[in-house]
Formats: sequence, C-alpha cells, structure tokens
Amino acid sequence: MPSLDSLEGLMQNELKDIYDAEKQLTRALPKLAEKAASAELKNAFAEHLRQTEHHVERIEEMFERLGMPVRGKKCEGMQHLIAEGDEMIGEAEDDATRDAVMIASAQKVEALRDCQLRHASHLGEPAREAGSRSAAGRDSR
Repeated sequence: MPSLDSLEGLMQNELKDIYDAEKQLTRALPKLAEKAASAELKNAFAEHLRQTEHHVERIEEMFERLGMPVRGKKCEGMQHLIAEGDEMIGEAEDDATRDAVMIASAQKVEALRDCQLRHASHLGEPAREAGSRSAAGRDSR
C-alpha cells in the first residue's frame, strides 16, 4: 500500500480504491441486468456495464502513466452497497418492487462513485501543483 504521508501516496491509494469499486461493479451489473423484469432496465444495466468497463480501461491507463501496478484496494463502501442491494433485491416479492429496489441501489452506487471521483480530482490538483513547484525548483538550479 502506498504511504499516506504525501499527496502522491494518498492519490495512489484513492486510485486503487476507485479501481476496485469499478471492478466490483463489472461483476454486479450483469447480475442486476439478469434479475431486472423491465426490458428498459435490463438495457440500462447493460449500457452501464459498457460505461463501467470503459472506466476500468481509463483507470488502468492511469496506473500505467503513473508507473504503478494495476491493482485495486478493497473498496469497502462499494462492497457494502452491493451487499445491501442484493439483500433488498432478495426480499422483494414482485417484479415492480424488485426493479424499484435495483434502481434505488444503482442510484446509491452512483452517488458513491461520484463522490470518489470528485475526491480524487480534488486530490489531484494539489499534487499536480506540488509536482510543478518541485520541477520548477529543479529547473532554477
């Protein structure tokens, strides 16, 4: 695990967390599409899977650019949201309720994803600035 004693270490840690969250989604979304009663919802989950797979590819490119191994760190938040959704889906007694539970669960997942991406973006700016200052200091010698 990268050290959290620097902005770079914190950013790497967050990238690993986001990567794991996206990988968990690539496993969960096909199951949701299969359980959905509505054809429209099945299609929405299939499209969300395609987008998530693209996100995974972009994150893997980020790992490569940073010279990091492509490896995630367990995203506990995503794991819990998926487990909670699975439990509620199992308790739903009819198709309409089950579809509504899946939509609500997907909205919770998206809220976590948005929060993670905003957080990583905010961490990236100070790290880029610190890197620029460091590079500028080297250039002025």
